[in-house]
Amino acid sequence: MNEDMILMVRYKPRRLTAKEYIDYSKKVLSELCNLHPIFKNLCGWGKKPTDWYCFNPSFDDFDSVVLSQIEDNELAYINEDKTNKNLEWNSYSPIGFLNSYSNTKKEKEGKVSVKILDGSDNWTGHINIDFPTINYPDFNQLDFCMKLLQVCVELTQAEYAVILPSRLRKEVEKINKYWIGWITFFRGDIQASGTENNYQFGNGSIFFLPVENYTMTTETEIQNALKIRENMVQNNIQVIEDIENNLYGRR
Repeated sequence: MNEDMILMVRYKPRRLTAKEYIDYSKKVLSELCNLHPIFKNLCGWGKKPTDWYCFNPSFDDFDSVVLSQIEDNELAYINEDKTNKNLEWNSYSPIGFLNSYSNTKKEKEGKVSVKILDGSDNWTGHINIDFPTINYPDFNQLDFCMKLLQVCVELTQAEYAVILPSRLRKEVEKINKYWIGWITFFRGDIQASGTENNYQFGNGSIFFLPVENYTMTTETEIQNALKIRENMVQNNIQVIEDIENNLYGRR
């Protein structure tokens, strides 16, 4: 079994209706389907155990199912008719919308999970993808993981994204709210002197630890991550502060 690994993507807050959130979620999942077949057989979690539902491969049942799965009966939704507090297609939520998707409930079957939080101008947009720890070696390959991160950055216009093994998460201190991972993206004008294995991507830079097959973090990767962290702190703290303002400064 491989080390736990997660892709975290963070993007600017924005206000979406329930329909816009569902459409965007479907777009994200459809793009993931194009990258790897594990995403072609997803089920939605919803808020209760009984909400679990496996979608048709065509996603023709996606909209109506997810509308019911994102509903929180304790929330007062925002509608054109101010007396109507129910969730409808054109409703807004004061805290945004959240749903999670997996191919299975069981880790031993190679579980991948996708969580999408979006739709409130008070909350940072999130996509988290928990990688399978067994049966799917592509998720430990640099080329595939680089492509996965790049697609998610482009879809969201992300400010920050990282593919983060659990050991790096524990042993390399964050810069403000941001970890350095196996592959890390920061939006902004990055000064990369003093670090290797980095390149421009879109309006930012990707840094990566030079490992072709990543199943367990080694001491070498920890030292390389610390080097990237030192560069960011010494040369790019203004970039970090700008990202933080874009993501969290609207509270």
